[in-house]
Amino acid sequence: MDKQVYVIRHGQSEYNAWKKRAIMRFQFCASATEVLRDAELTEKGRKQCCALGSRIKESDLKSKVELVIASPLTRAIQTALSAFEGTRIPIIINPLIRERMDTFCDVGSPPSILADKFPSIDVSHLKQHWWCVHNTTHSLPCRETLPSVDERIEQFLQWLHDRPEKVIVIVGHSKFFKRWLGGRKLRNCELRPVDMRKLKTTSKGTINHL
Repeated sequence: MDKQVYVIRHGQSEYNAWKKRAIMRFQFCASATEVLRDAELTEKGRKQCCALGSRIKESDLKSKVELVIASPLTRAIQTALSAFEGTRIPIIINPLIRERMDTFCDVGSPPSILADKFPSIDVSHLKQHWWCVHNTTHSLPCRETLPSVDERIEQFLQWLHDRPEKVIVIVGHSKFFKRWLGGRKLRNCELRPVDMRKLKTTSKGTINHL
C-alpha cells in the first residue's frame, strides 16, 4: 500500500481515569456503570491533546497530512478535533475503527447526539447503533469477538487502500490498534507511524494484517 499512515490513541478518557482509580482501590473494572458510556476526555486528556497538537504544528506533519480518520466514539473525535485544531485538514468518521466492544465506555452515541456535540463533523452516514454488530438493545455491553474485530480490520484496510490520500492519520483506540498492529498498547495521545509494508493483498483483493 503506497501510503504513509500514522495512528494516534485518544487522550485520557473518564473511563481511563476511573479504571486507574479502581485498580488502585482493588475494585473490579467490570463494575463500571452506564455513567461511563461513550466516555469523554478528562481535563488531563484535553491537555494531552493540546500538547499533541502543538507537536504536530511544529513538525512537518501539519503540511503533509491530507486526511484524519477518527472513530465515532466521543473521546476519539475530541482528540482529533483538538490535535488538528487550526488546520484545514479534513476529519472524517469511520465506525470500522471503533474500539472493541468490551465495557460501557465502548457503547457509543447515536448520530443525532454526535451531530449536536460536534457540528463541524459529518456523522450522517452512521447507523443508529453503529457501535454494536449484533445486539440492538444495548442495555449492557455485548463483548465483541476477536474474529469480528479482525473482520473490521480487513474491511477498514480495504477502505483505506481505496482512499486517494497518501498521508493519513488515524485516531482511535488501544485494543483496536493492538489487534491490528501487535506490540504494546499505545499510551494516551501517542502518535506512531505504521509500516504499511507489513500489509499484503490477498487473492480476493482484501488487505490482511500479518
